[in-house]
Amino acid sequence: MELQAYILTLIEVRDLVHAGFSSEEIAGLLRAKRLYHQGTYHEAAPEYKRLAFVRWLYQQDRLQS
Repeated sequence: MELQAYILTLIEVRDLVHAGFSSEEIAGLLRAKRLYHQGTYHEAAPEYKRLAFVRWLYQQDRLQS
């Protein structure tokens, strides 16, 4: 990890501790941030969103096949 990123992480941790987060919560947030920057979390494609909505409508018996 480069120095600037390390310093920013220390500042973020300090701010989270000050806000009342536990060490476990901070670790989870930093893990989520790292995964987000790696591209793990991304916005689903519009087509997938539409299919998920249609699936939900069907499961709620609001749409018949």
